[in-house]
Amino acid sequence: MFPMSKRKQRPKQTPSPTSGESQSVEMLTVGWMLSLITGLLCEIGFVLARAYVLFVDPTAGRMEVLASMLLFAAAVLGLFSLALCAVVVKLRKAPPPRGIVVFGIVIGAAPLAALLIGSLRQV
Repeated sequence: MFPMSKRKQRPKQTPSPTSGESQSVEMLTVGWMLSLITGLLCEIGFVLARAYVLFVDPTAGRMEVLASMLLFAAAVLGLFSLALCAVVVKLRKAPPPRGIVVFGIVIGAAPLAALLIGSLRQV
């Protein structure tokens, strides 16, 4: 009487395209990107804290300490991200885009340059 309903067949899922990189190289790349973003946030925080001390309240001692700590954290992350940048560029089969590499080098070297300029200013 009633025709038997057929189950709707789901289309076969095609595997997602992979980059062809090993999992460890992908993890290093993600770590490099995370260290870049964290270093950039520390640098932005340093600039904001330093601007507050310079333009709003020159006697804000705690804000000066915060600025110094953020600059130190950015310098440590900068060294780490520069090292990871070199490793990622060397190990990846397809190198990261040149703009990303240049951005990473600038973000990694900026706090080191700020520390160097600050130490030369005190001498």
